[in-house]
Order: sequence, then structure tokens, then C-alpha cells
Amino acid sequence: RGFDGMAEEFPRTLDSDGQLTADSIHYITVALQERDGKGLRHPAAPAADHPFLQAIELANDKGWVHGELAGLGSIIVAWQCDQSPETLIAWLDRCKVRRKPIEMGISRDELLKGLEFCPTYFKDETSGLDLDSIMGRDPAVDDRFESLWQFLNR
Repeated sequence: RGFDGMAEEFPRTLDSDGQLTADSIHYITVALQERDGKGLRHPAAPAADHPFLQAIELANDKGWVHGELAGLGSIIVAWQCDQSPETLIAWLDRCKVRRKPIEMGISRDELLKGLEFCPTYFKDETSGLDLDSIMGRDPAVDDRFESLWQFLNR
């Protein structure tokens, strides 16, 4: 099952109020097991969604909903690498996953702080993490941040 199929099928597992059901949890579990190796293909985008999640939470000493934050990380990577972030946004919207920082309770300053921490976190000698990703090499923290913020919250 491809991502388009998952985005089509998953909303059917939600209840009439759009809330998770036992079927939803089962669907997520199976989809996660099947998703490995189906990520973004750009060489600067390997597996940066979860390390971004960890970086922003550590930088802000605060937690958010795991799946939403991983989805946001994927959108940011796709935006930075020009790898069709609109496709990810469409999938998340179809699945009723919040993906706008303002909807998730992430302030402009919190997102910027998390992105600024990525280069340190992605090359952490203490943990042994050494991830070569656009999020670590060149996160959108300079003049690109405002464009990213506007894109994410539109």
C-alpha cells in the first residue's frame, strides 16, 4: 500500500467525530511497519523527521503529539529539498492530522529554536548521532525562516 492509499484508507478508520478508534491504531501500527524505505529520495533528506522531533522537544524542554511533530518535520524537509511538500500536506489533511505549527501549539519562537538546535543535535557525539541531513547542515533559520513559517501556517 502506497502513501496515497494510506491517506485514502486511514480516514475511514476514524469514528464519526474524526477521533481514533481501535481500527485506527491497528492501521497506524501496520502502516509504520510497512513504511520503512519509502521516504523522501533527496540525498539531503534521510530520516530527518524523527531527529527533528527530538531536537525541537529538547531545545524547548517541551513535548508535542509525536505523529504531528514527525509529520511537520517531514513537511519541513520536503520544503527545504523542494520535494513536493504539498503532497505530504494533502496526505496529512486527508488523514485529519494537524500539521500547522499554530494548530499544534508551536510558537514561531519554539520552531525557530528547534531548527537552530538541529545542527548540534544531528551531530551529537554524546549520543553517537551523526545524521547528514539538510536539517543539520542548513536548517531554515536565516532569511528563509519567515518564508517557511508562512508556508507551514497557510
